[in-house]
Amino acid sequence: MKRAAIVPLAVALVAIGCGGSGGGGSEVTIDQLAGKMAAAYCAKAYQCCNQEELAQLQGEDFTDEASCTTYYTSLIEQFLVTPMRSAIDAGRGSYDAAKAGKCIDAFEALGCTGSNDPNTFFDNCETPYVGLQGEGAECANNLECQSGLYCSSGKTCSAYLSSGETCGGNSEPYCGQGLYCDTGTTTCTQMKNVGDDCTSAVECSTFNCDDTTHKCVERPQVCTGQ
Repeated sequence: MKRAAIVPLAVALVAIGCGGSGGGGSEVTIDQLAGKMAAAYCAKAYQCCNQEELAQLQGEDFTDEASCTTYYTSLIEQFLVTPMRSAIDAGRGSYDAAKAGKCIDAFEALGCTGSNDPNTFFDNCETPYVGLQGEGAECANNLECQSGLYCSSGKTCSAYLSSGETCGGNSEPYCGQGLYCDTGTTTCTQMKNVGDDCTSAVECSTFNCDDTTHKCVERPQVCTGQ
């Protein structure tokens, strides 16, 4: 577990559509979501990370579990919950409190194994939020668009590119899930597997390219409780 940017979490929530089925659990309203997510993440951090890992995680932003929860509650509220509320108020998004409760349970059930990154919070459950705007419809942000779409600079929901289509690198149009934009050919290309040659982390399915061997490698396991 390392310091995490919450912005990718909003992107992931739109992109994945749904994950595993999850178990039971109490409902988590949208007003409770940021606090519940932050509390689950920070409890896991202080349970599973060693002192060196905690120092890297904390930086200068917080010093203990309570201040960690406050810090991440604010970030999640700003970058995830507030845009979700705006979309719902505009009739462009839908939220399910029961599914949110199951997602909290699924994340907590990981313990000190598996992925404890908050940006993968919804990978192990059915996403509690869906955007309702279809391709070509108006949008203010990605959270208003249906799964598999993003909100373009022209403020319309647009489809991600498929393999072989011409891409814009770090700019629109964007490649779909499991693809990266090959800057040499400017085409969307299948991400590489562990052991394949790479020049950048974005080429690897693990998002980890070894600087010495220039091979895609597994991401190191951190905060395992050891």
